[in-house]
Amino acid sequence: RADDAGGGGDCKAYDEEKCLLKPGCHWFARNRSVHCPLCDSWFGDQTAVTGCRDWDTDLYCDGFIAKAIKGQGADLADEGVRRAVESYNIVQGNPEVANPFRKRMVCSIWCDFTPLAACRGQPRITAEDEVRGFNYGGRFVPEGYLGMPGSGELFAGVSGPTGPDSKPLVASLCDVALAADAEERMAAFLDLNIRPEHFRWAASLGFNVVRLPLGYWNVIDTPRAVEKNHSSDDDDDDARRRAALEAILPPARYRRWIDQVFDFAAAAGLRVILDLHGAPGAQA
Repeated sequence: RADDAGGGGDCKAYDEEKCLLKPGCHWFARNRSVHCPLCDSWFGDQTAVTGCRDWDTDLYCDGFIAKAIKGQGADLADEGVRRAVESYNIVQGNPEVANPFRKRMVCSIWCDFTPLAACRGQPRITAEDEVRGFNYGGRFVPEGYLGMPGSGELFAGVSGPTGPDSKPLVASLCDVALAADAEERMAAFLDLNIRPEHFRWAASLGFNVVRLPLGYWNVIDTPRAVEKNHSSDDDDDDARRRAALEAILPPARYRRWIDQVFDFAAAAGLRVILDLHGAPGAQA
């Protein structure tokens, strides 16, 4: 632990800007805009727990803050104590000279509420930078067991291939793709399941990021997708089903629904993360 507010060793700096220019140094501070009598009673002038330091950012909130106040008799599960701990924050610089972004975190208390009722301190990304995401899956890579609206119609009359034990396997989109009306089924399913109200509702719950799983066939043209019921050279059943999957709709047709996700998300103030959920021959 350093003995002065400027830190020890190479981390001697008295403001955030100069501190973060020093390799391995981070800025630890108390939010003075928040009235916190408990903070004053715990650490006095705060110099013991703030300043430019080379401390481990992952250990600061627990090893420095939570451990110290618990040693003074504070109940980490108490709401007032937890709010006071949130007055302490960390700023971590970026070693890339041209990268202006910094990682800002606040201390928080996490309680497991197991039989041991263990509570501990941990750093948490500040609210404006925190990712609160939800999964918008089952649309472009639908599976019957997800129970999405329209699943019954999408998988109606479709059966899976026969497994090694001669028992039928669960039907997948590859099997839907073999249906004569696969294109109409998929278009109707996407129209039903991509709706602007989904994004407005998610935003009202505090989410700010949408994860959108896609299959490679939604975005990439493949040579085999030219003819859905292509023949002869492909006697392998898996290859036949995969080729049919690639030909349900051309990627240019999927673009309309993918764009809708981005448009609906933007209108609700949400950002989108694309997830390549299905690669050729595999699913992640």
